[in-house]
Amino acid sequence: MKKIFKSLIFPAISLLVVAIIYAGLSIANLNNQTKVLQEQNQKIIFDTNNLSDKFNQLQSEIGQTKTLISQSEKINSDLKKELATAKQEIAALQGRENDDQPQADTAPEPVIITKTVTQTINQQVEANRATVIIENVGSFSIDLQATDNAFSVLERASIENHFALTYDTYGFGVFITGIGGITPIGNQYWAFYYNGTYSNVGASDQPIKKGDTTVWQLASF
Repeated sequence: MKKIFKSLIFPAISLLVVAIIYAGLSIANLNNQTKVLQEQNQKIIFDTNNLSDKFNQLQSEIGQTKTLISQSEKINSDLKKELATAKQEIAALQGRENDDQPQADTAPEPVIITKTVTQTINQQVEANRATVIIENVGSFSIDLQATDNAFSVLERASIENHFALTYDTYGFGVFITGIGGITPIGNQYWAFYYNGTYSNVGASDQPIKKGDTTVWQLASF
């Protein structure tokens, strides 16, 4: 019996020691976890207090901003009132000045009737003009002179409207070599039509009268 007891007591003691050691380790682990949790809790409390302070600071700044806005609105309202008062005073002063000034008799200004005269002059001018049409250059209305011919009207159109005109002079008259920078090529030449009809005479020999139209365009031999 003693042998059995001795054989059992050693394992029991070993188990008890192991249990005590395990319990000690568990308690130490729990203590460590408790410490960590306490530290985290303290940090949370610190952060909460910090956020609370910031929140209170923001509320204070918002209150100050509202106060400034209220003061600005009051100043703006006062300025508007002062401006309205100043306008009223200026209007009153202007009214007094107008009352003090003598009222001059104002007679209606004479109306000069020029429409009919202008129309008459324009009709006379239009009646004494001729039209020059140039292919790829443009159409021009030219004031006529007493001895105008197709060439002189073309030359005056080039001067008044600033486009180039080149020509050669011969015994029989002038020969147009270029209009508006356009020069005939090969067997081309500048032909002109008098009132819609191809002219059989030279440009310097074709008289031009009021209302006439000359058309210049490139043609080929």
